[in-house]
Amino acid sequence: MSERRRPWCGGQVVSDNLPDAVVFEPDEVNWKQHPVTGEWVPPKRQQAFLDFLSTPATLRDHPSQTAWAQANGVPADALKRWKKDQRFQNALWKRARNVLLDPQVLTDIFHYVSRSAMDEELSPSLRFKYLRTYLELVGEIGAGSGGNVWVNVFPTPVEQLSESELEAQLAALEREKNTIDAEVVE
Repeated sequence: MSERRRPWCGGQVVSDNLPDAVVFEPDEVNWKQHPVTGEWVPPKRQQAFLDFLSTPATLRDHPSQTAWAQANGVPADALKRWKKDQRFQNALWKRARNVLLDPQVLTDIFHYVSRSAMDEELSPSLRFKYLRTYLELVGEIGAGSGGNVWVNVFPTPVEQLSESELEAQLAALEREKNTIDAEVVE
């Protein structure tokens, strides 16, 4: 079942899977189970706080959680209770995940990582970390794989290199590997 929350609103949950889009209004005080999805929906004030936490810091109306609580008439200890509630944590995690899975955000991250992997001004070890992340993103290696990663870094296929060109390329790679190893040890 697919749902979408209107961004950064004190919002209604709208289900797109029903012919006439069922609008589900959250409760004022208690958590309520959604009749279609079965998911737990927080009370309106907690939703507003989730909206606040999900909003990038530069776009927030209030500089801190305490300021948000004062402006919304919520005791500061209530925020602590809410944040300890597993349902609240799950709702916050879901929102954060949805922001990260936004196609534009993923595209931006992907481009940043690929540009950084090729940035010659960065140290070889940092470029290697970006390269590894890039390969994880495109599915060439498993995330967090502990083994060695072999990447064809030759601009020309190895079969087309002369013996002297291949030796020069290997020597350059060995020098870069030693540089990377030295930086990692430091």
